[in-house]
Amino acid sequence: MAQRSRPPVGARPGVVTVAALVLAGAGAAAVLDAIILVAFSSIGAFDVAAIVLLAVGALEVFAATQVFELRERGRRLGITMSVLAVVLDLVLLGKGTILSILGIAAGVFVIYVLYANREYFAG
Repeated sequence: MAQRSRPPVGARPGVVTVAALVLAGAGAAAVLDAIILVAFSSIGAFDVAAIVLLAVGALEVFAATQVFELRERGRRLGITMSVLAVVLDLVLLGKGTILSILGIAAGVFVIYVLYANREYFAG
């Protein structure tokens, strides 16, 4: 059986870069959603939702920066955040939101890429 050689240090495959960009885009969208929720709401429950969205967005952006740097914690966090996003999109899909299909596809892509390219990430 052929052994897989260790990839060169600092070499980042293009698909990993795309996965990091998808994570960063999802995080930026969550932060923007939080800002819009605070700006246009007068109900306290929306403020709680905005805080949660802001935290999720910040974690996704952080995961994206760590994936760009090929850090293992970013890979794990990116997979975790993508799994949560896919689950939420599956719930929203049942409510009739068509954009959930795009979210599911993006989340599955990120999960697959980060798992399949795990040898590029350092502890």
